Amino acid sequence: MLSNSAVRANDSKTIDALIRQLTAPEARATLEKDAQSEAAIEITALGKTSVEPLIAVLKNERAPVRARAAWALGEIRDERAVKPLADALKDESVFVRSAAAEALVSIGSPSVEQLVEKLRDSNPGIRSLAARSLGKTGDNRAVTPLMERLRDTDPSVRISAASALGKIKDARSVEPLVSLLGDQDLKLRRHSAWALAEIGKPSVDSLIGMLNDKEPSVRELAVESLSLIGKPSLEPLAASLAAKAPEVRGHAAEILGMTGDKSTVKHLLDMVNDDDSFVRSRVIEALGRLDGIQTTEQLKAAAKDKSPEVRSKAVSALGNTGDKKFISLFISALKDKNAEVRIAAVESLEKASDAGAVEPLIVSLKDENREVRRLSAGVLGKLGDKRAVRPLIDAMEDSWRAVGYTANGSLVKITGNKVDFPSDWPAEWIKLHRKPLWEKWWAQQQK
Repeated sequence: MLSNSAVRANDSKTIDALIRQLTAPEARATLEKDAQSEAAIEITALGKTSVEPLIAVLKNERAPVRARAAWALGEIRDERAVKPLADALKDESVFVRSAAAEALVSIGSPSVEQLVEKLRDSNPGIRSLAARSLGKTGDNRAVTPLMERLRDTDPSVRISAASALGKIKDARSVEPLVSLLGDQDLKLRRHSAWALAEIGKPSVDSLIGMLNDKEPSVRELAVESLSLIGKPSLEPLAASLAAKAPEVRGHAAEILGMTGDKSTVKHLLDMVNDDDSFVRSRVIEALGRLDGIQTTEQLKAAAKDKSPEVRSKAVSALGNTGDKKFISLFISALKDKNAEVRIAAVESLEKASDAGAVEPLIVSLKDENREVRRLSAGVLGKLGDKRAVRPLIDAMEDSWRAVGYTANGSLVKITGNKVDFPSDWPAEWIKLHRKPLWEKWWAQQQK
């Protein structure tokens, strides 16, 4: 049996051999063999005895060698490597910097102080990398320094700090992150919203407060964050349905629908007759998402609401059920004075996929709203009814080229007669050069 000194001597010889293999200037990785990576992997098995030699390799002239050494030190996780790895965050090679950062994260708690120090580096790239690394450690000692970086002069550092705070999930960072939802930097706003969603329950009350913000973009981000938080936000959101501000009630209903939790339906049903049309529209939309089949009576009533937005949401919600029994309601909605309601009706008829919709959709090919005309042309093609052929040929002279293009595609589907043209043709060209081809084909069919 070997003595401890003999074992150490053997380890030393093995480490020396592996370091030589790792740093060999002539070594080149191939698809079949990568001797340097193999050396890095093997040297980690020797543990702490290889830390000092690997630290020395961080000064090697070749970046791939330095990167492998940084990786190996991260695998060994010895505190002695923290300072050298932190210094390697300034390496000229992005691969070395990345490997050093990941190694510091792997070492964990002992790396925090060095990473915090790097938050004050003059190079914004290093500050940003340090912030991201601190987030990955999950150590709440980094919260205050990271909150300070939310005011950094460099946008990338602010974004990295916001993202890192989301990963640490400390309640202290909620208010600073909420304040950034109105920042001029769109990317920072979005990353702050995502961070608040990651923090979860501690963010809920503050985010609900932002549902009444004067800026629509801030309200939208609060909605997104609360919907991502999900279950922890359900009870506070249900309570917010009784809020004085209609924006809060409406957005609360909207988010409850986005969560997909059917337990909230009972709360939403109490709001279908809210005095505010914005609230009613969001309630109807939420009910349609959560349980359209079980709430059809409320949805049918909403389809006659005085507010066009509510009617539109109701028609869409009923369409999402896929139930053909609402065909007559959708056909009636094609005559609504509001274009958005008519658009919702066409889309719902597409989902119902019933031949009874053909004649009403043919009429809608002449709707005053071009999107209604385009959608109607497309749905007629999907229904595949030959009654639509002549009206679709006529639709090819529409003043909006998207209608002519869609009508052509539907004609090809229904008849099998292939007529192609570039999608960027103007309406006049479609009328002059492709409609005549369909007219000729139609005349031949009548013989």
